[in-house]
Amino acid sequence: MKRLSVIATLFASTVIAIGANRDLEMRAYLHDPVRPLTTFQFKATGDKLMPLELRSEGLSPTYKTTLTDDELVIHLANGEVAARAKVAAEIKQAAVLIVPAPANASPTYRLVVIDEAPATFPWGTSRLVSLLGVETALQAGEHKLPLPGGKITTLPEVKKLDEFNMAQTNFYYREGTAWVPFTERRLQYTGQMRRIFVVHATPGSQQPFVVTLIDYKPHEGT
Repeated sequence: MKRLSVIATLFASTVIAIGANRDLEMRAYLHDPVRPLTTFQFKATGDKLMPLELRSEGLSPTYKTTLTDDELVIHLANGEVAARAKVAAEIKQAAVLIVPAPANASPTYRLVVIDEAPATFPWGTSRLVSLLGVETALQAGEHKLPLPGGKITTLPEVKKLDEFNMAQTNFYYREGTAWVPFTERRLQYTGQMRRIFVVHATPGSQQPFVVTLIDYKPHEGT
């Protein structure tokens, strides 16, 4: 397989009507295998920049940030703009992936915004984010899905499970005319969790990789 490249344009959001400032609840995750310790800030209430405390294996705590004209802006530690993205007006809470932009692009990062309201992203389902410029594919239980490059794909609830609520979950890439698995594992699927799968390639790699973020349903009253 030829070297995989990150797509030049990621997840173009629909530009919506310009409005006043508004708040967004967000949790963030940095996906940058080359610079995993980069420090970021976000705009809190009153335009004050606050540190974004990221976690290496999951989404950050929930932060309330201020959007201006429906635009989310993330800053580097020195205050320079690191990434920006339009956020649809109906999104009030979001999982935000911070990913590297293509070489020589400005700003140096891009944002992937996922509406994580339970009505939109139900518990028991998953989202698949492809950072590639080529199509991959997924088979999870009874579901077989194409994963277009640069898109967010929904994995519905997996119902073909064994007695331990486990299902085979395989990811594939195309090599010539054949589909070749690059990740094969058994995962547990329940209505108390949801996942974000990030399909990506490292510089110079010849096959993709998958990072999995797991989110657990809060207990009632928390």
